Amino acid sequence: MIELKLSKMRTKVIHIHEPELLPLAINVKKISGAKIIYDVHEDFPSMIYTFSRWNKYIKYLKARYWILKET
Repeated sequence: MIELKLSKMRTKVIHIHEPELLPLAINVKKISGAKIIYDVHEDFPSMIYTFSRWNKYIKYLKARYWILKET
């Protein structure tokens, strides 16, 4: 729904701060060709390694997923 509304607008730049909005921004980019500015304020891979209770393999996979998602 929101992608449909945004596709009617002339969106040139999408500036987000939250990693949860990255999939939405990517969809809007596909529709409108807008540039994405992803201005993250947290280092999620470091937070995963420091605070999570997962075993080391899951921590590694989660951290790699964030790194791949952000690039």
